[in-house]
Amino acid sequence: MDGLLNDIYRDVVEEFPNGLESIGDDASPEAKKFYKLVEDWKQELYPGCKMFSKLSFLIRLYLLKCLHGITNNGFSDILELILELIPEAKLPKSFNEAKKIVKDLGLHYDKIDACRNDCMLYWKDNEVATSCHVCHAPRWKEKENQEETGTQSSKGANQIPAKVVWHFPLKLRLQRLYMCSETAELMRWHDEKKKKDGKLRHPALERV
Repeated sequence: MDGLLNDIYRDVVEEFPNGLESIGDDASPEAKKFYKLVEDWKQELYPGCKMFSKLSFLIRLYLLKCLHGITNNGFSDILELILELIPEAKLPKSFNEAKKIVKDLGLHYDKIDACRNDCMLYWKDNEVATSCHVCHAPRWKEKENQEETGTQSSKGANQIPAKVVWHFPLKLRLQRLYMCSETAELMRWHDEKKKKDGKLRHPALERV
């Protein structure tokens, strides 16, 4: 886990090599997030627990949620049950609180509704559309009462999208790679260090 945190926040580790003692009030938000995660990683799940830390247990629980399709409300109920069983456990009280911690690990994602036939995304100019512009399929799953009446209600009626795409933003990950001097040099290698003698040594050298 230490290696994971160092890889995610390598630029912070480079900026504050002496650890938490060297960070001040004027530190960047990224640095504060990093050392908050370090504290959570070192903090015991409950007094005397050696198997899990607060962060490792939360990641394990979040993994089970993803693998078994546990709903957000179900995840919150599990957290409440654990806190009821072990009141001194250092855990968030709801899924939303847990999501904020996981988000700081660089695991943030955006959900974008998509056409059930993969024609388009309900994104940007099409964000409020209720049907596909290509195949005209409805955006939402049809309920029994809607099938009988043949009507479609709006997004405000708690409709469930027929298909959802999970988008993992690349921008922040690339920013972190370029913020660290070690990885930034590697990221620029193909432009600065490769031989430019006109010979094709790899398909990546060919201009598109």
